[in-house]
Order: sequence, then structure tokens, then C-alpha cells
Amino acid sequence: MLSDVVLNPAFPEDEIEKVRKDILADIKAKKDHPTSQLFDLFNKTLFQQHPYGHPSTGTEKSILSIQRQDLINWYQSHSSPSQFVLAVVGDVQKDQLVPHIQTLFGKLAATNEEPPEIKPEPPLTEIRKAHLEVPRAQVHLAIGYLGTSLESTTNAPMALLETALSGQGGRLFFELRDRQSLAYSVTAFRRPGLETGTFGVYMACDPSKLEAAKEGIFNELLKVRQHGLSEEELEAAKRYFLGTLKIGLQTNGSQAMRLALDELYGLGYGYLKKHIGEIEEVTVDDIKQAAQKIILPDKYVFVTTGPGSKR
Repeated sequence: MLSDVVLNPAFPEDEIEKVRKDILADIKAKKDHPTSQLFDLFNKTLFQQHPYGHPSTGTEKSILSIQRQDLINWYQSHSSPSQFVLAVVGDVQKDQLVPHIQTLFGKLAATNEEPPEIKPEPPLTEIRKAHLEVPRAQVHLAIGYLGTSLESTTNAPMALLETALSGQGGRLFFELRDRQSLAYSVTAFRRPGLETGTFGVYMACDPSKLEAAKEGIFNELLKVRQHGLSEEELEAAKRYFLGTLKIGLQTNGSQAMRLALDELYGLGYGYLKKHIGEIEEVTVDDIKQAAQKIILPDKYVFVTTGPGSKR
């Protein structure tokens, strides 16, 4: 069945309309989710030349404009053996499985179409600000920077820095919510990408505390930039990160997905073992050096959604 779907996709009109209806509903639902609106605005403001700036759902205009032939043309231009990865995890015999897979998928036609060349987003040269007026009681804000690619040497240190700053046991929650009562919720976030990525801090707060909240976030980011993490914070971050990673790979399906994506991203299907080793070897100095490369003064994005206020 899987090989038939890959080799002979039908793209029936009635199914296309079902999917179109679902996606349009998701786009409409964003109006009731201020965090979704915030991060669409954040990505648009940060990535002005890179595709990561576009909403993953598309827009109402783009979804309404797509026709069946557009899907067929796109699929035929991309469904090439050179871009095809099939990962299998489970109790199988390689010498029996491989010939079977070759029989099932051997007729996948090659294409001369190459994946588009995507250049990294140019470095920020100034502060970028944006606000979306939303009639709500809370202000949602994000302060962020261009982050790392998956292949960058700063990827592992930044993964641990995000872990140390995030969650109810993280530094941001303790300092800005518990001690200073500035936030309803606060966390760090990051997304490493193929050419570039993001790193930042999200907060929801009372509009009257917006300026204090903004100052509090920058104070914590400055501490990280100047001093990094303590040894205790780093070791706790390693334990949590690796524990969560391994829990997420307990099923055959999750392992197969990880292998397939790592191979597609150009990291290699054996990248997981390497990545775990990189995480284990991160030092306090690595954290500090990575933070100084990513958290750049006066080269960040500051976006808000909620009631109007001075920013």
C-alpha cells in the first residue's frame, strides 16, 4: 500500500477539498490562539529573506489558490530516488528486507529537478520590532535572535542553554516569575534549521508590566552572555535533555522517523549517536562562547501581541 501511494498518488479532488477545509480551519483558529499569532509574527519579522518567515499553515490566499495540477507538478518534480529515504526499525532480516523494498520501490522514476538552493538569512544589523493589536487582557511577547543550523558547532551548547533556561525548574521561570512576579508564563525557545535557526524567550504578562518584563529578560540574557551557566545548571540540563531524548525514542516509529529525517537533512542516519556524544562533551566555556555568538546586543527581534502599549 505504501509503495502504491508513493509511486501512483491519485490526488483525488474530494480529498484535496477535505484537506483544504481543514487547513483553512487551522488558519482561522489562530485568531483564538495569541501564541500562534505571536510566533507567525516573530518568524515573519526575523526571517525576511528565508522561507522560515512564512507560516507553516500557509495563508488563506495561498491555500485557496492551490489546484490539483499544482500538487501533481510539485510531486513529480520532487519524488526522485535521490531524495527518497526509507527507514525501517524492528525485528527484520536485512537480507530479506532489502530485495523486497527494491522490488516495491524500484520503479520510482528519476527527475532532473534539483532541490532549490536556500541561502541563510543574512545577519541582523539592527533591532526589529513588530506588534499585532489583539483585544486581550495579556500581552504575549517574544525576544529572539538568529540561531544555529543543525550542523553548527554551537547547536549542542545552545540546546543545553535552552534546556537550562526553560521549564518550571529553569532560570527564567525562577527569576522572572517566582522572584519578580513579572510573568504568567515564561520560557526559552529554539529551532535549529537547515541553513539557520532561532533562539529566543517567550513571555505572557500583564500589559502594565511589559517594560519591566522586557528589561528582566534582557538582564537574564546578558548574564548568560557574560557568564554562561554554572556547572550545576549544565549537568542538570544534560540529564534532562538526554533523558527526554531517549524517552522520545522508545518506539520503533519514533526511531525510524529520527533516522529518516537525519538522513534527509544531510546529517547521516547515524547522527543520533554523534549528537548524544556532542551533548555529553559540552562544557561551561562552550555554553558561554555559543551564547556570545547568538545573543547579540542590538541585533534582535522584539514582537508583541495583545493590547496596544509602548514598546
